[in-house]
Amino acid sequence: MAIVEPGKLVDAASLAPRPASSVRRLRVLSVLNKLVWAGHEQRLHQLAATIDRVYFDHRVLVITAPQFADEEQERGTGSMRHAFAEIGFPVDDLGEPHTAEVGRVNLRRAVTGVSSIARVIRKLVCYIRENSIDVIDAHHTSAVFAAVIAGRLTNVPVIISAYHVEPWRPLVMRLPGQFAFAGAAAVITDSLARADDIRKWMWKQNTPIEVIPTGVPKPIATRSKESAFAALNLPFQPGDKIIGQVSGRIPCKGHDVLIDAVPQVLAQHPDCRFVCIGFSRNYLDYERQLEARVAELGLQDRIVFRAYPGPIGDVWQLFDVLVHPSKFDSLPLSILEGMAVGKPMVSTSVGGIPEVIRHEENGLLVNPNDPAQLAVSLNRLLADGSLQQKLGRAAQADYESHLTPMVMSRALEKVYERIAGGG
Repeated sequence: MAIVEPGKLVDAASLAPRPASSVRRLRVLSVLNKLVWAGHEQRLHQLAATIDRVYFDHRVLVITAPQFADEEQERGTGSMRHAFAEIGFPVDDLGEPHTAEVGRVNLRRAVTGVSSIARVIRKLVCYIRENSIDVIDAHHTSAVFAAVIAGRLTNVPVIISAYHVEPWRPLVMRLPGQFAFAGAAAVITDSLARADDIRKWMWKQNTPIEVIPTGVPKPIATRSKESAFAALNLPFQPGDKIIGQVSGRIPCKGHDVLIDAVPQVLAQHPDCRFVCIGFSRNYLDYERQLEARVAELGLQDRIVFRAYPGPIGDVWQLFDVLVHPSKFDSLPLSILEGMAVGKPMVSTSVGGIPEVIRHEENGLLVNPNDPAQLAVSLNRLLADGSLQQKLGRAAQADYESHLTPMVMSRALEKVYERIAGGG
């Protein structure tokens, strides 16, 4: 479902191979703050794996250096560097120190970070010139701001990839954000809902906004189901029904809503267990609140939270049903991965999710912040095996037609070529 024109979808069947060419490859530089298991980073990973390397020289540049020299320690932080290495794709960095606050800008950091951002801009300008970059693809707040200025200094067009503009809404970030987006040759987002939000927020109204959903690979398990249970230290019994959520532990993902729905699900399906997979994002107060609510409801043996640095396919094989109780979202990768493996799902109808999940056809949609409605839909799905199969099959068919990495990459390539050509 790559949309390069409003309402016009790119179908996998319509992708044609490019003719051979001796023209110099277009040099695309993707710049971002850090490299962790999150939406922007996974999008770049799939682009790196599937971009047409005959025509494109794609590079990924991270502002921050790795936290640890040891690979296992680095993996434990949620880093994706090893994932890029596994596909033979080198990742460069500017050597800036890692902080937990990267990307979270407030007044204190805005004031104290002036010298830091100036240093990043100088390094980025040197990198762009040394590598003869043709077009810059910028992700995350600090990287976007630095890239727009560096692009102006080097006369290289900048594309901003943004799934929402929430980090730019605070007063201290409003003017820098408007400056950055005004300097973009184009903005890429992953859903029509977020494109509409971005357009309403931007003061400059003539910047092209392209909607290209992230293409995800079909998750593949690398270990047995029993081994995956053991690796995650899940104290469940054979025959338990597993309802799974995959997302970072951040407030907008609605883990608290799911916890409040659990007792109502267990009342009808006492053999259910809930597994929330995702790395901590340092929202420690939120995580403590989740732990406290689980303890208050006496659900310690029914719902668990785990981080898993291994292949996500190991996790997907454990789930019978996917739940996504998000309060705010764009087009989450867990929805797309669930479609790829044909999982029946219940999700909130926020952001771009209704653009790929059609209620009663390939999934069930509920309102956000409504534990009772979430529980009703989960109970209905758990009680109806034929509905599970119907929804799972339809979701997988939609994924294969519109949401693969190849579909995404071909759509992105068209934007890169147009922007680099001055279009």
